Parts: sequence; C-alpha cells; structure tokens
Amino acid sequence: MRIKLQVDLLEASRKAELPFIFKGGTSLLLLPETPRRLSTDIDINQPGRNGAYLWFLSAQISRSLRKKYLTVWR
Repeated sequence: MRIKLQVDLLEASRKAELPFIFKGGTSLLLLPETPRRLSTDIDINQPGRNGAYLWFLSAQISRSLRKKYLTVWR
C-alpha cells in the first residue's frame, strides 16, 4: 500500500503543480523498470521550502488514511 500512496502523492502533486522529488530508497524503488530494492518509508524533498507544500502533503496523507492506504503517520 505504501507504493500506492507514493504514486498517489506524486500524481496529486503534479496536478497541483507543486514540485515533488522522491529521494533515497524511494527513488531507487520507483525509477528502474524492475524494482531492486524495497523501501519501507517515503523519502521526499520539496524544493523552495514554502509552507503551502506542507499543508498540501498533510491533506494528501490524511486523504490516504481515510482510503486505508496508510494506517499510521509518524
């Protein structure tokens, strides 16, 4: 389900025209055609550091919690 959340966050960010960069193990999982690594967390970076993105990300994660993609947000 975390992969579903990652893909949903990327799609929602793109639609909202907000910069969104996966990094670390998450990018290694999503970039190759055949995943070679399991990432158990979601590593993201937000260029520009504006507060609007944190609000957007919080709203998207809350929506995913309601859809049961994610059960805990730490």
